Amino acid sequence: MISKQMIGAAVGIVTAIGLGVPAWLSPGAGFIAQAQAAPVAGPTEQGCSRQEEAANKKLMERFQGPPIPSPQAYFDVMHPDYIQHNPDALRFEQLNHLTGKAAMGKLLEAMGKLSYHGPADSLGVPVMMIAECDLIMVLHQVEEPDPQNQGKTYTAFWFEMFRIKDGKLYEHWDDDRLTTPLPPYLAAPIAALKPPG
Repeated sequence: MISKQMIGAAVGIVTAIGLGVPAWLSPGAGFIAQAQAAPVAGPTEQGCSRQEEAANKKLMERFQGPPIPSPQAYFDVMHPDYIQHNPDALRFEQLNHLTGKAAMGKLLEAMGKLSYHGPADSLGVPVMMIAECDLIMVLHQVEEPDPQNQGKTYTAFWFEMFRIKDGKLYEHWDDDRLTTPLPPYLAAPIAALKPPG
């Protein structure tokens, strides 16, 4: 049985690897044109070897934990021309007039200084990894509070996808939304932030 999540993942992968966009998701359809805040890099490599694909998966496995690597370890394997599509990171870029790897370095630094690391257990458990040449997608399972049943949770899934280039993390997508409430580093430029205490 095919689920909505499988259809969504398939559409995302097909779109990302340059095989075209279904007519109902084309930029003229409305919401998809508004959703793209940063340009997507060119189409994926075609015809990569199994060894290249395996190396790309191995790189991605390093960042799925446990334990979760340090922010510095993540920064160290970013490609110099790193492209980010996460809305929190894009908001940070806009506020601080930074882009790419430089923006991620400052964002990780700001998060560390403010002792903000996101909601507890927000990463969930990686349950599936799919490799398509230079694209690696990881599906995570997370338990979320059930709004209709106090003290209970429900199972949800989210994805994280990277494009790998030259053995480095080159481009990143996930299904994240702007954090609510906004943490201080997304509400003001880093020059205006003060450490807690």
